[in-house]
Amino acid sequence: MLPFGSFFEELDFGEEPPPPPQKRGPRIPGRGGGGGGGDEYDDPEDDGPRRGGIGGGIEVRRLALVAVAIIVVLVAGYWYVQRCQRSEEVSAYKSYVRDANAVSAQANRVAQKLQATWLKQGQTPAQLQTDLNEIAKNQQAVVNAAAGLSSPGSMKELQRRYLEAQQLRLNGITGVARQLPATLKATNGNIDTAKAAALALLWLRIASGDVVYSDSFKGPAVKLLDDKNISGVALDDSQFVGPTLLSFNDPTKMQARLETIVQGAGGTQTAACQANPNSAACKNSPPPPSNCTGGTCIHGTSIEAVTINGTTLNRDSVTDVPTDPNNQNQIVVTIKNGGDFQETQVEASAFIDSDQVGDKAIIPVFDAGTTASVTFKFDPLFNKTKQSVKIVVKPVQGESNTANNSATYQVIFKLPT
Repeated sequence: MLPFGSFFEELDFGEEPPPPPQKRGPRIPGRGGGGGGGDEYDDPEDDGPRRGGIGGGIEVRRLALVAVAIIVVLVAGYWYVQRCQRSEEVSAYKSYVRDANAVSAQANRVAQKLQATWLKQGQTPAQLQTDLNEIAKNQQAVVNAAAGLSSPGSMKELQRRYLEAQQLRLNGITGVARQLPATLKATNGNIDTAKAAALALLWLRIASGDVVYSDSFKGPAVKLLDDKNISGVALDDSQFVGPTLLSFNDPTKMQARLETIVQGAGGTQTAACQANPNSAACKNSPPPPSNCTGGTCIHGTSIEAVTINGTTLNRDSVTDVPTDPNNQNQIVVTIKNGGDFQETQVEASAFIDSDQVGDKAIIPVFDAGTTASVTFKFDPLFNKTKQSVKIVVKPVQGESNTANNSATYQVIFKLPT
């Protein structure tokens, strides 16, 4: 049999079948290992399914944790990027507002120079021309600065409106400066009405820059900042032509101002110069405007009336003055321009017992033959039986008669009833 056994041992019929599973006995109630429903047979060497179920659950939990971590990183990254972008946006808009305000402040200084030179008492044609040329250069620098502003996002379109406002102001100043020499060629001291009207139109162009600034730039820009919830900065006002200068859009006021400038300090012209104004002796003596009579043009202001809380003061007697129960006491002074010229920057002051009441009052533009009122607020004293109230109007350039430029009154302030 050995030969046959070795023969069959050398033959390869594949793997041997697994041994039959061992039969497991019935479960004993109360023992661990889970509830019923298990397989009848249990292979003691094959515990893979049980270990695989536990290992698979751990793996799923690990994957879930990784997924949550990835989501957290992505959300945090997105939030960080958004926050950085928001911070950069807010910083860019705030920086623009600050830069624009700096340029506007520069423009406002130019506007102050324009008002000072235009309303200067005793202004001459030559000096006015020089001043306007210099002011135009200053405003050109403002335009250059405005053009160099870096505007973020939606502010770019509004930045163009800002530049346009500054350019319109420059165009107006340059136009007035160029037209001025021809306009100031007066005939018999009078400025041609049509030329004055043409200059007033050029003056209006300066003011148009204010309209563009407020309506086309600042208003929409403030709304844009509000829509973007950007706080902590605000756009400043920029009014180049205030109410006083705006009045010269009226050709009549423009003509009166130019005639005052042509005449300089005014005065009296001799009969010889009236007959021969081009003579060597008279060529530097400008003829008076036609509204001056007798060859004499004067500058003159005077105090017309003074009231305190509605009570008119009398220089020849002591006046009892009832005080206001709400302590809103005020001195009102009425001043008259009795000269032949439009006056500018007329100053008035009030004093009670030599103590000045408030600040000086200014009448910016004062047309010939008109009156204007200025007001001074004060707190009365009741510990004196009589006090003095003095009003002083500073003489204007060329004014010779100053006797009526000051007045003193005696008053007794009464307690309110």
